[in-house]
Amino acid sequence: MFRALFRTDARRNEKTIGLRAGIAGGRAPGAILGMLTPDFARYSLALFHEGRPVFLSEKEGLRPLVECIRACRGRFRGCELHDRAIGLAAAKLVVASEGLVTRIVTRRASARAVALLAKHAVPLTAGEVVPVLLNRDRTGPCLMEQKASATEDPREFLREIFAFFS
Repeated sequence: MFRALFRTDARRNEKTIGLRAGIAGGRAPGAILGMLTPDFARYSLALFHEGRPVFLSEKEGLRPLVECIRACRGRFRGCELHDRAIGLAAAKLVVASEGLVTRIVTRRASARAVALLAKHAVPLTAGEVVPVLLNRDRTGPCLMEQKASATEDPREFLREIFAFFS
């Protein structure tokens, strides 16, 4: 279940924020100026605009991010995303979201996601960086990571994922 918490287009903020790329080391999110502390006991994914939650989900996997982008893209810009795990698939969706997300906080990120987000100047704070996100059985790479690896262009990947989840 997801909840979109926005009200009307009048609440939209077109202001963009210039932020530098990279991982904020081992510092807690609250130690970084203006960054919110995630509460993954309450949600698996949350999107914040100007410090207020505009989207929350308790679902697992990539689906909550896809639903978030569908519900919020074009309505908000410069948001902070909290997601339990950010792999290459999620990173490509963030890059293709056209400024919706400009900062990410996560427990775990894959090395390829870190590199892609740094290339596109999206700051990321991660509790740990792993070589690749694994599937639920931990027998190999996550299916969505495999799909993301097969598509170079983030916008094309966004179209493929929207079709996959529709």
